[in-house]
Amino acid sequence: MDKKVLYKCDPHKNAECKKTGCYIYGGMCDGTTEKQYAFTDEDGEPITNEFEPHDEIEQAWREGYLQGLTSAAQKRMYNAATAQKITIVGKLPSLNEYVEACRRNAHCGARLKCNVEAGIIPQLAKLKKIDKPVHITFIWHEINKRRDKDNVAAAKKFILDAMQKSGKLINDNNNYITGFSDYFEYGAKEIAVTLIIESGENNEK
Repeated sequence: MDKKVLYKCDPHKNAECKKTGCYIYGGMCDGTTEKQYAFTDEDGEPITNEFEPHDEIEQAWREGYLQGLTSAAQKRMYNAATAQKITIVGKLPSLNEYVEACRRNAHCGARLKCNVEAGIIPQLAKLKKIDKPVHITFIWHEINKRRDKDNVAAAKKFILDAMQKSGKLINDNNNYITGFSDYFEYGAKEIAVTLIIESGENNEK
């Protein structure tokens, strides 16, 4: 099949969309054919999203035959529809920044971690308690591409520990976390991270 150019949809720009299938707000769609609704890079150019499906659901959506989904894909669609979603606003320390603080002395690293978690916990207020296995997708909203992806994504440790301290997550061990996915969106007005928390019970080996 020929590749079809789509743009990475910014749901805040695409206000006309009802978002019943939006990747961030309740489903699997993260593309748009309209340039004006696209995320933009640091040069202000719309970010394209060629037809390179991340998973079975996205492929089915893009080709327009959701009826042809396998049972595994249907389970994933159900998980996406029932997922909890929450956005944490604010720049979290990168891995390099945390390592540097720890190298100064143990107290400096511990203080940094404690302060960061204290800033995250109030933003978890609407999150329901997680007491079953889940898969968490992190969508990292960055203003530009200056920070390396591995440095940015390492901040999930602060988030998971804050979830435990606030009582929202019993534990971040393998009994409760079946896996992670990381996506990166550039051109955001402010740095943030969106968590999509789906049932992980169907993904356990």
